[in-house]
Amino acid sequence: MTSPQMPSHPKDPLHHSAEPIAPDGGRRRPAWIVQRIPKDDAGFTLIEVLVALAIVAVALGAAIRATGVIAGNDENLRQRALATVAAENRLAELRLTREFPAIGRTTLPCPMGRQALQCSQTVEASVNANMRLVTIRVHTAADRGQTLATLGGLVERGR
Repeated sequence: MTSPQMPSHPKDPLHHSAEPIAPDGGRRRPAWIVQRIPKDDAGFTLIEVLVALAIVAVALGAAIRATGVIAGNDENLRQRALATVAAENRLAELRLTREFPAIGRTTLPCPMGRQALQCSQTVEASVNANMRLVTIRVHTAADRGQTLATLGGLVERGR
């Protein structure tokens, strides 16, 4: 039995060659390598490069501005969180001492971390004579006009 002979013609579907064979027998390059780029499409013009550079500069400027806003918001949120904890601490302190606070308004230092905070405590009478309504407003020691946190609660008469 004889084995079938493999055809060696380049147009034969059974012929497997990595590179096409030129009619003269030598190897030729694939078509995508020998294509020439027209002179008109050889690169970018100076105007195109400057416009692209301006777009990138505007985008980077917006990104830097957004980063600054985020950093500012982060500081503000941290300050407000510390103020809320300071107000909660002051209300807990009033409840734990079991002293019945006098009606009126007082301002006390209530530092939290490295923040110099002030707690303005307002005590009002409630419907129940054994309880007082306490409202605590926290602000920075330097700027009393801006309230960072407000917390209200009831404090009962100690027994």
